[in-house]
Amino acid sequence: METATQLVLLGAGFDTRAYRLTAATRATTFELDHPETSFAKQAILRKVRRSLPEPVRYTGIDFNSQSVTEVLLEAGFDNRRPTCFIWEGVTNYLTAEAVDSVLRQIRQTARDNILIFTYIDCTVLDHPERFFGAAKLMARLQSYGEPWTFGLHPDELKPFLAARGFELVNDSCVAEVWKRARRSSSGTRGYEFYRLASARVAY
Repeated sequence: METATQLVLLGAGFDTRAYRLTAATRATTFELDHPETSFAKQAILRKVRRSLPEPVRYTGIDFNSQSVTEVLLEAGFDNRRPTCFIWEGVTNYLTAEAVDSVLRQIRQTARDNILIFTYIDCTVLDHPERFFGAAKLMARLQSYGEPWTFGLHPDELKPFLAARGFELVNDSCVAEVWKRARRSSSGTRGYEFYRLASARVAY
């Protein structure tokens, strides 16, 4: 794959990588998120920076009901350019149907796509007691009205992605990622169920 010249943040939230990473500033970035979250973020950026960064395009979307492909094309996305999709902290809040739909749309959006995403080991949904502190976390999320709804077993990830047109590149738990980054994994105890994976479009 060529160096990506477009960056798509799916569920961007208040992430600021598009403004602070040198590689990101050289790409056209599309931040997709719920309209209310996107508007709130833009208001804060205008207050802090006085203007919005030129290469970033803010686009509202409901992942459970809207087409990623259509929303991106309406925002000026070029499906001829190599693109990196980042889908962080989102899949665990969606339905299985929404996850399936988004993956298939990313697959069809452009030929040279790479996807970096997080997901949770589905074991934590049915047996949170197997992970330190997970039961308390799940109860807190439920009380906030934002329960986790989707997960995958790590052993099933490769065939799951293959069925949707992707080739798995890497899959690691968060503790492993922190270790490779030479950061202490002490703060990730109990979060072994949280995982980071990367995949490329299969030809």
